[in-house]
Amino acid sequence: MTEPATPCDEREPVAVLFGALPLDELAIPSSIRLGERIASHHDGVVVTKQDEFALVAKVTVGQARTVTVSRDGRDLSWRCSCTRRTDLFCKHLTATVFHLRHQIGVGSSSRACVP
Repeated sequence: MTEPATPCDEREPVAVLFGALPLDELAIPSSIRLGERIASHHDGVVVTKQDEFALVAKVTVGQARTVTVSRDGRDLSWRCSCTRRTDLFCKHLTATVFHLRHQIGVGSSSRACVP
């Protein structure tokens, strides 16, 4: 359920780190395409909790899913309620990344965690 932790800059908020992830290295093209479509909907992704160490988002397009991202020191981890597979960076996780990039102006060229 949880992706193996990824070392990060511990000074950055979890939303910035997650938003800067290199999607082309983590997700398959269809998840990127669908995630971008979901994120483009008004309220397609709603962040329900956000602080320096954790983020919870509801993906509301289609069947509602919950994305959870957390940071423990330099380790960033994530999971989605749609799957138990740890190797799948799904469309819901991808939609959350696109939402954060739009919301806080983070781009994939920002300093990201290296998987």
